[in-house]
Amino acid sequence: YSRTFEKLKMANPCLQSQWMSKLIQRGWSSRTALQATYSIAPSTHQTYDVYVRKLKRYCDSHSIDFPILDSATMAEFFTSVADGSDKPGSALKVCYYALKKYYTVVLEIHDVINQDLSDLIKGLTLTQSRIPMKRSLQMPTMQFVKLFKSWNHNDVLSLSNLRLKCITLLALA
Repeated sequence: YSRTFEKLKMANPCLQSQWMSKLIQRGWSSRTALQATYSIAPSTHQTYDVYVRKLKRYCDSHSIDFPILDSATMAEFFTSVADGSDKPGSALKVCYYALKKYYTVVLEIHDVINQDLSDLIKGLTLTQSRIPMKRSLQMPTMQFVKLFKSWNHNDVLSLSNLRLKCITLLALA
């Protein structure tokens, strides 16, 4: 582990390029390795990179070796992510999947991001949400009503608008 991790400590973590490099090291062609990385949207790659960098900054600020190799320290990191959010559920889930992907495909470590951390995330989401989620019991339909009233009578509507109106009304029913 140590030589590989020394190299990773120096580099700016980038999931897509490091994942692709790992696949090429395993004998994949550049083309097929690149195609595999397309299984994750570019915006998701960018979001995942944000959380890997956040983990690296956490390690730097707490004088911890990057990458974290034990789930107890990783649990502290996830708790710090929750502490920084009024609604930690979404941030924690994205962080979890980002680090799970990074650890498994780039670092080839499968036991740090585990079920215990998933359970911790559920617990943090339930206990640390400072702003409760507001559920709407009704779908706002007034915009559809206004739109349909602005259209001509059904007899003169284009086929595409008639389909749109019909499908929308069926969906709202």
